[in-house]
Amino acid sequence: MMAGNTPNLDLYKKDPLTDGNDYFDIDTMLNENWDKIDNAVGGQVVHSPPTPVTLTAGTQTINVDRDTPFAVLNIQGLTRVNLLGRDGNCEDLKPFGRVNAAIELDSNNKQFGSNSLKVTISATTGYGQRTHVITKNTGMYLFCGYVKNGNLSGGAQIEISDNTYARRSQKVTDTEKFNFVYGTIDSSLFSSSTASFNAMGSGASGEYAYFDGLAVYWIPAETKTDIDSGKITSAQIENEYGYVDSLQNVNAVYINTKAEDARESYLYLPTCQLASNLDGSVADRMYMDNEGKPRVLRQYRRVVLDGSLNWNYNTAPVGGNYKEVRFPLTDNRPNTGYVVKYDGKIINPVNPLNGPDQFNHNNGFFRVTIPNSDSGWGPDYTPTKEEVKAYFYGWKMWRSGEDSKTSQYNGEGTKYWGYWDANGNIVNGTPVLPTTSAYTNSNAAYKPYFLQYQLATAVDEPLEYEGSLMLYEGTNQVEVGTGIVVREKANPQGFNSGNAYIYVINSVFDERVSAGKLDFRADKLLSIYRNNKQDKYWIFESPGKTYGNEQAKIYDYNYDPSAVYQVTYLALDTYKIGISPTEISAEYAVNLRGTVDSLVEGNKNALSRITVLENETAMKEQPEWIQATLLNGWVQNKGVTETPVGYRKTSDGKRVQLRGIIKDGVVNKGTHLFFLPVDYQPKYNKNAVTWSATVTPNEPVATRIFIGSRLGGDSLPGEVKLQSSGAGNRWLVLDGIEFDLEE
Repeated sequence: MMAGNTPNLDLYKKDPLTDGNDYFDIDTMLNENWDKIDNAVGGQVVHSPPTPVTLTAGTQTINVDRDTPFAVLNIQGLTRVNLLGRDGNCEDLKPFGRVNAAIELDSNNKQFGSNSLKVTISATTGYGQRTHVITKNTGMYLFCGYVKNGNLSGGAQIEISDNTYARRSQKVTDTEKFNFVYGTIDSSLFSSSTASFNAMGSGASGEYAYFDGLAVYWIPAETKTDIDSGKITSAQIENEYGYVDSLQNVNAVYINTKAEDARESYLYLPTCQLASNLDGSVADRMYMDNEGKPRVLRQYRRVVLDGSLNWNYNTAPVGGNYKEVRFPLTDNRPNTGYVVKYDGKIINPVNPLNGPDQFNHNNGFFRVTIPNSDSGWGPDYTPTKEEVKAYFYGWKMWRSGEDSKTSQYNGEGTKYWGYWDANGNIVNGTPVLPTTSAYTNSNAAYKPYFLQYQLATAVDEPLEYEGSLMLYEGTNQVEVGTGIVVREKANPQGFNSGNAYIYVINSVFDERVSAGKLDFRADKLLSIYRNNKQDKYWIFESPGKTYGNEQAKIYDYNYDPSAVYQVTYLALDTYKIGISPTEISAEYAVNLRGTVDSLVEGNKNALSRITVLENETAMKEQPEWIQATLLNGWVQNKGVTETPVGYRKTSDGKRVQLRGIIKDGVVNKGTHLFFLPVDYQPKYNKNAVTWSATVTPNEPVATRIFIGSRLGGDSLPGEVKLQSSGAGNRWLVLDGIEFDLEE
């Protein structure tokens, strides 16, 4: 061994055998080595403040020197209120009038949903029109939308007009795709009390264009100035003020990180509903608590106004065209927020109430006025408490024998109730007062009212979430967006495809499987879970007639009919769910000490990729019971009033449980009661002792039950049979029988 240097830090060292008589050089042996150590690792072990990052909607790049936790610190709430409600989605012609034009829905040219509004002019200028959009002297507004020119020689554009004063967007001549266009307007310049939204075109009679994703938003005066001056670009306006249905908050937020080597992490906030007032000065704020879990300081509350609330009739003008109803509300800042009606219409607070489609909340009550034309209550009729509830469950009343759409019940004749379907008809008429929700029916067009209001005092609440974030050594792509749906319970549908029996989720190719579609059209399926564990047997695909862009299938030999299946996916129609946050404050450690500190803190608080949603919500969903097919004269005891005879797996999939009481069958030893399918058959034969009773003297008898191994041998796979003589058939109990599948 000779004097030399260490391989990593190049520290100088002596050989005690050959250099033992050398003078000790403090600079060489100590100082220079200490300097090398300090230069190499000193910056990694001292405390350094983390690097702050501001994330925006879309994709951004972050480079780091090592793997490190990525912490989200703050997300500010934001609310967008589209004054066109859901009408701007252009799925229904009823809200639109026409001037020098014909209008129709077009399913072949669309930007959102299933249709666009096609406007064909009959003069040099014509338009489809949505009236009474903006009221005079209510502030500054942005109007925007998506336009595709068909063949208009003079171009297509959108306009806000009160017939005297008007502002128009850019003209669109592009016939290949939809273009985002916009304009601003000052409502104080109106000469009339209200102004209309026009989807207009110029050219020759018979020429046309397409319009979709139309919106009108209130904006601060300074925002109008920045838009008009070009300080805010068209792309920025589209990103921040793109189309939404009615009223949407920051919601269904996802943040993904992906490294060059394909390692990924995520954080999902599927139900955060972070709201604000219109100018953002009062807003919900998401933050991370001391345990690294997301919470929200909530300023706003959203309440679904359905029939479960304590509704009561309050008052109505004599012979008037509306009724006022109410329920108790005590945690509110009076007369704040908005109501969104069943058809998407935005309702503003009015105090005192003086007409239909108004609301207020003060003095311990929320009040709303219901047009008689919506409820079916006649001018002189006072609805009962339960009839008010039925209305908020989606049911319209009418007098039997009259037109269900227009009839109003005024106290004489027979009452009937029904609900509106997607074709504008009242269906499923019944003389029995409904007490359940109409909008759970697949053909119902009704969506529940909801109220969003400011709380009297802010409240601090935990947020539902899943995942935690990491940045990986090198370049990371960080994506922020909206539309995440986490662990939605699925309803797989089975059918014979000709070559195999398969189960599908989110397919709509025919009525056999359409019950398996998800709540929202799926843009991308991310994961499917079976009893809370990821199930990789599912195949994701994009064939025709999918509810959105992707569906999933699994072959029957990999499918468990008793399991609970859940799907995490990105929704296609995000405008129905929420908006992306404009900014997210985050940070990451800059050195090794910061990284280690973050990891230690994370481990101490038991952060995990499988968090609140799986451990608290999904665990509540247990595998479903499967009804057994009884043999040899055995039937269920007491018919429909007894627990159905069946079997299921436990939530961990390791054991099988039986239930029910049966009677009247053959009682000879070896008699089969029923058979279990292969996924429920034990690896080894099982015996269980239960009780039965004979008709006389009706005393309990210990009875042995045998369950056959899936391996066969001397028994039939999955057979469930009597294994003792003397069993009774007055009743035989299966409740409590449980066995291991693999032991």
